[in-house]
Amino acid sequence: MAVLRGDDLLGERQIGDSGRRHARTLISELDDLLKSLALAPRSIDHVAVSIGPGSFTGLRVGVVAAKTWGFVTGARLTAVGTFDAVAAALPLDAPRAWIIDDALRGEVFVQEFHAEAGCWKPIDTPRIASLDSWLAATAPGDVVSGPAASKWPEDVAAANLVVAPVSLHRPTATMVARAGLKMARAGQLTDPFTLAPLYIRRSAAEEKLDAQAAAGLMQ
Repeated sequence: MAVLRGDDLLGERQIGDSGRRHARTLISELDDLLKSLALAPRSIDHVAVSIGPGSFTGLRVGVVAAKTWGFVTGARLTAVGTFDAVAAALPLDAPRAWIIDDALRGEVFVQEFHAEAGCWKPIDTPRIASLDSWLAATAPGDVVSGPAASKWPEDVAAANLVVAPVSLHRPTATMVARAGLKMARAGQLTDPFTLAPLYIRRSAAEEKLDAQAAAGLMQ
């Protein structure tokens, strides 16, 4: 969680990666952060929330919290793609950047960005690709960032890609807040009724049920 006043960061607090802990502590941690800054909940007039890709439970809890906050306080909402937030923090040192995360099974979640008009513009939406097919789409000198940017160092080096500093790989609340603020200033607000997580792949439980159903039909 992070709180900005204009472009200035007032405070940030980390929450554990565990979905259960996230759900259990989010509201109390947020309340503590605001109290430490002597801010009332209704003084927050804009909420930016990461919608994914990411943890199923973490995204769901974060989106529900943001929607509830908007309904109760009247704060405006902005849905921020997780990869958009990571890309926005990158320096404009190359014409193209790729944000990636590990999708397991030899696959990656990936999104392409181009440097245009002083910022990173998304060329597509986050998608799943095989590691090999993604690498084949890159060009020497492209920048790579995201949670999995350091996972395949030999493959990335062989493709002559430039890995962003490690401190910029993982999305932070401050990254999301700054990206959301820029979107809000451009009038890109989100209706709380339509705000939803961005799920690229079905959950493991859903895929297991699908497999069981398919097996049942085949018997």
